[in-house]
Order: sequence, then C-alpha cells, then structure tokens
Amino acid sequence: MEHIHSLCLIEENEGKGYPILYEKINHYASENYAVIYTAENDTIQAVRHMSQHGVKVKALIESGALTIVGRDKVYYIIL
Repeated sequence: MEHIHSLCLIEENEGKGYPILYEKINHYASENYAVIYTAENDTIQAVRHMSQHGVKVKALIESGALTIVGRDKVYYIIL
C-alpha cells in the first residue's frame, strides 16, 4: 500500500469546530486510511463536534481508523 500524507489548513467555524475536516475524516476512514486529528486542543469538544457532523467517532477510534490528539500535545516546526 502506498503511503500518502496530507496537510489541510482551514479556519475554525465558530463554535462548530471544523466541519470540512470532519467530512474528510469520514471520507478517508471509509477508504481504510488511518487519520490522526490534531486540530483542536479540547479533545472532548472535538469528539462532540465530530459527532454533531455525523462522524461515527467511537467506531472509528475502536477500529484504529481515527486517533484524536490535542494540538498542544503535537510537536511542530514553523519555518
């Protein structure tokens, strides 16, 4: 299987999280890709946002298709 990585820069939809990203999570998870989601600091709120937009969060996490990590836990470098 070919390894493909993506980076997507999208602004938050006030109080609703990132609906466009949630659509992408559903799409890629349905194609058997693993997704690491790090866009929000509050992981509990991220789960709520995803669930409100139709993401089957529990099933995706249990299957290993989705990992949610707060953005404050991710190391990154800005050049």
